[in-house]
Amino acid sequence: EQLSASTMPSMAAVLNNFDVIVLDNFTSSSLSPAQLSALDTWVNQGGSLIEVGGPEWHRTLSPLPKELLPVTVSGTSTIPAGTLLLPVGGPDRSGVDAQGSVPDNVNSTVSISTATLATTKAISLLSAGTTPLIVQSQQGEGSISYLAFDPTLSPLAGWSGASMLWKGLLL
Repeated sequence: EQLSASTMPSMAAVLNNFDVIVLDNFTSSSLSPAQLSALDTWVNQGGSLIEVGGPEWHRTLSPLPKELLPVTVSGTSTIPAGTLLLPVGGPDRSGVDAQGSVPDNVNSTVSISTATLATTKAISLLSAGTTPLIVQSQQGEGSISYLAFDPTLSPLAGWSGASMLWKGLLL
């Protein structure tokens, strides 16, 4: 179900209808304080929030309250072609290419948002040097995941590893 600021519930009880909420290329500044509070409560009660950075991070992440961000985002950059994008120990990657595995990188540079871990609860699951690419944090009974790259944008939109990335984040 695609949500907008006009359809985003302002009560956590209504958000309980969702297992996961993904904020990607979303104008978070259009959310009311009641909607942000409901989102925070929903995560604390066991919801899973996935926050996508990438080139549009400012629009999506900067308006969010600090308690909903496991990272402090500072800007944008790129990572070189060949950078690993699937964490070690992630879901089984067998059965996709001729060698029987999903490529864990793309052969192009990828735009990312740059960030540092914001809380001691945040764990970097994948980094490029000192830049976290996938971060997860527990909040109450729920979890918040941050992606520094946007898997819906080129070159990742057509990447055969994208389904394994989502599988790992969702499971």
